[in-house]
Amino acid sequence: MQNNKNEKKRKICIVDDDNFILEIYGIKLRQKDFEVVTARNGREGFDVIKAENPDVAIIDIMMPEIDGVGLIQALRKDSNLSRIPVVVLTNTDSPEVLNRIKKLNIHFYIVKALSNPQKVVDIVEEVLQNTLQK
Repeated sequence: MQNNKNEKKRKICIVDDDNFILEIYGIKLRQKDFEVVTARNGREGFDVIKAENPDVAIIDIMMPEIDGVGLIQALRKDSNLSRIPVVVLTNTDSPEVLNRIKKLNIHFYIVKALSNPQKVVDIVEEVLQNTLQK
């Protein structure tokens, strides 16, 4: 994704309690000229998303303090944040979790073990293209 000098970088927020995930996905997104902000749990994630207003949020489900489902619910209830596209990136594939988030307007649900950083970047770019067309 090439940016013109006048065009601002698209901002992505990654919320995950795994530092390795934050690092490798952050590196890959920055290589594609995205600005990346991170948080290590759902409570911090909400604060960072509220302060930074990212173009896309990549959120893990299993996290301390507030889990990903709680974070997404909080985002959807906030009129300023409810429009932010959410990509779930998790190793949780339980039917119970899937049922809980179905109603939360998730753009993609990615299982970490079945994906890689480039695939996630491709999905983020697709989400951005789809939201720009609306």
